[in-house]
Amino acid sequence: MFYLSNEASENNFDKDEHLRQLEKALRPDTKPRELNDALLLYVQELDNQPLTLAYSGGTDSLLLRQTADRSQASWQNLLLLSVRGGRDEAGAREFAKETNISLDLIEVDDQHILEVISEHRVLLAPLQDYTQRILTICEIILCKAAKARNTALITGHGPEAILGGFKRQVLPDPDRPQEILSRIILNVTRLEAVAKATKQCIFLPYYDPEIFGALVAMRRAGKTKLDLEANLDFSVNQDSLKSSLQNGSGVHYAFQKMAKLNGVRKVSEYMESLIQ
Repeated sequence: MFYLSNEASENNFDKDEHLRQLEKALRPDTKPRELNDALLLYVQELDNQPLTLAYSGGTDSLLLRQTADRSQASWQNLLLLSVRGGRDEAGAREFAKETNISLDLIEVDDQHILEVISEHRVLLAPLQDYTQRILTICEIILCKAAKARNTALITGHGPEAILGGFKRQVLPDPDRPQEILSRIILNVTRLEAVAKATKQCIFLPYYDPEIFGALVAMRRAGKTKLDLEANLDFSVNQDSLKSSLQNGSGVHYAFQKMAKLNGVRKVSEYMESLIQ
């Protein structure tokens, strides 16, 4: 069971041990469970932990939602939006209607984004690049929303580390494990900081070694992120990879518009000006 605690004294994230387990999952001779079986086992081990799912309508979160339904877990479902009409929003709403689940919508405007940046400058400033910073803003908003619902947060972070996720991204190579592991550690370390800053527990199923091993097996079989949809009972009709960073919420696009309105061409420069 892999998760990040909101308290340093309780944090179960042992970076070295986690690396060893993921390295083992990347070996060619590893025989993992099927992905849906590994996900179901993870969710069953949660034992009805009160959770809010960061539910974007993308395949990663839809697989988690489907698994929750199969195990009869009573999760809340949170759709974070700042740009209307995106394909993930359409998929989220279609799936919610098809499966008769409720969907809480949190709309993020410019002021909301600026408030998060102002409150969490200390957390954002040391991060390596703009992508890490905009993801952190999304994750802070999600954590606070889950906390307001008296639940922990569960997210679909992870499959892109081994299956790819964007059109311009070179597909990860499981025979080059250090490249994959360095990205995972970067992301998990960032999420650990978010968990502590928001005093919120974050569950990360796709970084669990058993589930990660199932994704590795898919990649070794020549599959990519698009092939995850075959594990769904419900088609989301996403026949292409995303062209750029979205993180389900579209916060990147909202921030891009903010930068342009303020006369700044590069979003990274605008972000830097707000953090300093």
